Amino acid sequence: MAAPYFYLATSQKPTAVFQSLVCQWTSSSAEAKSLVIARGCTLEVHEIGAGGLSPLTTIPLFGRLQDVCSIRPPGATQDVLFVLTDRRHFCILAWDSASSKVLTKASGNLNNRVGREVDQSQCVFADPHGRMIGLYLYEGTIRILPVVSTGGVGQSMVGEAFDVRLADISRPLDIKFLCTPASSKPTLCVLYEDNNAFRHIKTFTVDSREKELSQGPWQSSKVSGHLILPINIVSGLGGILMLGQNIVTYANATEKTVQSVATQGTVITACACIDDKGARFLYGDEEGNLWVLVLQRNSTGLVTALQLDLLGLTTIASTITYLSDGVVFLGSNFGDSKLIRLTSDAQPDSGAYFEELETYVNIGPILDMVVVNTERQGLSKLVTCSGAYKDGSLCTIRSGIGISEHASLEMEGVKGTWALRRRTPPPLIGFW
Repeated sequence: MAAPYFYLATSQKPTAVFQSLVCQWTSSSAEAKSLVIARGCTLEVHEIGAGGLSPLTTIPLFGRLQDVCSIRPPGATQDVLFVLTDRRHFCILAWDSASSKVLTKASGNLNNRVGREVDQSQCVFADPHGRMIGLYLYEGTIRILPVVSTGGVGQSMVGEAFDVRLADISRPLDIKFLCTPASSKPTLCVLYEDNNAFRHIKTFTVDSREKELSQGPWQSSKVSGHLILPINIVSGLGGILMLGQNIVTYANATEKTVQSVATQGTVITACACIDDKGARFLYGDEEGNLWVLVLQRNSTGLVTALQLDLLGLTTIASTITYLSDGVVFLGSNFGDSKLIRLTSDAQPDSGAYFEELETYVNIGPILDMVVVNTERQGLSKLVTCSGAYKDGSLCTIRSGIGISEHASLEMEGVKGTWALRRRTPPPLIGFW
C-alpha cells in the first residue's frame, strides 16, 4: 500500500508580534529610519516617512525567531540585524540599497556539545558600540561573538566565538550591556536571583583578548526588579532602570545616586525610551495600562526624582518602539498591535493621552479552534479562541476575497461617500 501524501499550505502569515526595533538599516542617512517587526518566522521591515509606515520587505526565515537586535559595526555607516532562532542558529542581515536585496553577512550555529540549556528564554544583548554580541544560551556561561569588520566580499563580519563564565551567579534574570564610552571596555550588567530568592545587580567588564570577565565598576545587593534597561548618557557610565512589580528604580554608579517610584503592583511587559536625552520612558503592564516615566534632573544633570503618570488603557504590549514625532508602535503577542500618537490633551472619547492611528489584527495565541460550515455550501470557516487576558476574543477565519479601503471622499451633489478600495488576498478575519 502506497504511503499517503499530505499537502501543507499556510493560510495565514504570523500575526503576533514579540519584538520590534528602530534602526538605520536601509541607508547611511541619519533621517532614513526603519521599523523592524519580528513575527514568528518572518521579519517585516517598514520605512518610516512623513506619511507614516510603508512596507519595504518581508524576510522569511527557516526557523522560529528567538531574538533580534541591531548593531552598528565599527567603521560602518548603517546598521545590520542580528537574528537568532530557537535552535541557536544565527545570521547577520544587511540591506543593499543598490540592488534592493537582503544580504547575509554572516551565519552559523552556536550550539555547545556540553552545557545545560537555560530554562528561561534565550537572550541576546549587543554592545552599544557594535564591538561584540553577547548571548545567554547555557547556564553559567555567556557566549561572546566579536564583530570584527563590516563584512566585505568573502569576509565574515564576526570573529571566533568564545565563552566566559558567570562566577557566583546562580540564576540570571536579565543581562544587558551598559552604555559606556567607546574608549572603555564593554561592560555587562547582570540582574540575578540567589538561592534565598534575593535579587542582586553585578557588573562585569569583558576582556576580549584574555577571553574572560573581570569585576565591574559597581554592584548592588537586594534590589527589586525583573528587567533592566540601560540608559544612554553623553559621558560617563550610563545608568540603568530596574523594572519591578511594585517599584521602578534608577541607579547610576557615576552619579552615585539611587531614585525610585512605586508602581501599581503589576508586571511590566515592555519598556522603551521616547527621547534622545534618556529622560522619558514608556512602559506597559500586563493589564494593558500605558505609563510614562520621567527622570527629573537638576541644573547639573543629576537625577533627583522619578515621576510616573498613567496615559491610558490599550493593548497588552510585548514590545514598545518609539518612531518619531510622538508616534509609538505597540507590538502585542496577546492582542492587536497598534500604532499610536502621544498627545498633550486627553481624548474626549477614551480619556487617554494618545490617539490610535492604526490597528494590526492579531489572531494569536490560539488556544482552541473548530471548523464549522454554517451555510452548508462547502465553505468552511475556522472559529478560534484567540488572544489572552483582557485581549481575548473569538475570531472567524475563512478563505475569500476581501475589500481594503484606501481613501474616501465626499462629492458635492451626491448623497453618501465615494471610496477607493482594492481586493485583498485571503483569509478574512472577523471578531465576535
